[in-house]
Amino acid sequence: SRREVPRLALCAALLSLNWGFFLWGVNTGRVVEASLGYFITPLLNVLMGRFLLGERLSRAQTLAILIALTGVSWKIVVYGHVPWLALVVSASFALYGFFQKTLRVGAAPGLTAELVFLAPFALAWLAWAHPHDFGALGCCWRVRPCSRPFPFSFSATRPSASPWRRWAFCNTSAPA
Repeated sequence: SRREVPRLALCAALLSLNWGFFLWGVNTGRVVEASLGYFITPLLNVLMGRFLLGERLSRAQTLAILIALTGVSWKIVVYGHVPWLALVVSASFALYGFFQKTLRVGAAPGLTAELVFLAPFALAWLAWAHPHDFGALGCCWRVRPCSRPFPFSFSATRPSASPWRRWAFCNTSAPA
């Protein structure tokens, strides 16, 4: 229904935020912090279920949540600082799950609608990123030397031989 469209768009934005921050964390060497977000998420899901949806927990479930909370808290203390990336990943995924649960759309049609909402933004990113040598199809040699053996150029606007030239240069000049 039309009343669900804004909430589907919100779900798409939350999903994009979650995926984007998780992938950014992995690509910048913050794998532990990014992964910690997915350990925090179930705790946030239980909190939202309890306080926003009025769900009740049995004593055994409460004990299980307290044990999990103790373990996650210990990991945060050992980590040494506030894991802001984990908090963004967990909050975005927990909120996504909450809004998905309250939608009157099935899981597969909902995800399809969300991806349709995200497709124009993803295509715009690819259209910008490829000519600027970012992303998986290019090698960001301004940041680090080329190391990917993926020289193909996919461009809807113009064919380009520059990835082939960079690939050839990197493969002949890179130390073995």
